[in-house]
Amino acid sequence: MKTLKFPFAIFLGLVLLFGNVFSQTPESLEDSEVVVELELSFVDPIWDGVNIPDGQRCNACGEHGSSPEIYVDNIPENADAILLYFSKGLPLNLNKKFGTGISTIGTSNGVIGYHISGNDRKILIPSVSGHTSELPQGFFQVKQPLQKIDGERGAYLPPCDCDERAWYFVHVKAISINSSEPNDFTELRSGNLTMGRTR
Repeated sequence: MKTLKFPFAIFLGLVLLFGNVFSQTPESLEDSEVVVELELSFVDPIWDGVNIPDGQRCNACGEHGSSPEIYVDNIPENADAILLYFSKGLPLNLNKKFGTGISTIGTSNGVIGYHISGNDRKILIPSVSGHTSELPQGFFQVKQPLQKIDGERGAYLPPCDCDERAWYFVHVKAISINSSEPNDFTELRSGNLTMGRTR
């Protein structure tokens, strides 16, 4: 009866290979998958991430909303602007498979930018009034809202579901601007905030 010969060198190689794989702890595996994000929070506690505050919807709902003031922390080096993407979408817990936690449904509420210094690591982004293209100092418009209210798009469209319940979000990006072209930038870091839902 013949016996199979298994070369010792191959055996030793397999031992070293699988030994290295199984020696990795769950912590070391998790560390390799860590994604650094911006740290975001609302300045005013009326923005609780659950309900859109009273008075912060659009003109069509009989209100005159403005964008929330936002603290942005953990800004990377070389960032010279922050972009704010205001949109309507699905709640985070229904949308984990999309990665960002946001699934826009074709309704953009405007994209605005805010210039920062390359040395800024934490900033407060001021509020912007809805339904106007006249932005405060430091801001610039990237994309107008898709919907017109009273014939005006403006730069920021407040939540505009007057009789229906809908979720709203702001996706925030720290960028390095490459040229004067609107979309010519390098994204350095990002994060998401849930603004809340209309009631």
